[in-house]
Amino acid sequence: MDFSLNEVQEMLADSIDKFIDNEYDFDKRQAYAASEPGYSADVWAKFAELGWTAVPFSEADGGFDGGPIDIMVVMQRFGRGLVVEPYLANVVLAGGILKRTGNAEQKTRWLQPLIAGELQATLAFTEPQSRYELANIET
Repeated sequence: MDFSLNEVQEMLADSIDKFIDNEYDFDKRQAYAASEPGYSADVWAKFAELGWTAVPFSEADGGFDGGPIDIMVVMQRFGRGLVVEPYLANVVLAGGILKRTGNAEQKTRWLQPLIAGELQATLAFTEPQSRYELANIET
């Protein structure tokens, strides 16, 4: 079994590594984390510009048709750089739900702006009163 990354995945990893090494140093990361909302909107826009927010989505939706390995490459590199931007919550979780269950109108309204870095989204999957009883849903 070959667990090597393909050429495109290596290029993706290299681009993220270079960005983190050149533009995401310790002091900047600390400032982003201490700011409101806890990350940099400018860095998030740069992620979109570099195509990283488009990785897991189909070309029809404006993405790059990446799969789980491509997401792993992004998340691994972001972890290495201690990136505080909400990639997992926005792109992987909320974007993944929209990708799999959204109709054409929902994808146009929500998914395309998310891919473009213009929209922040999250996945709401519990309610305050249902901490230990997940079937207790009021909304």
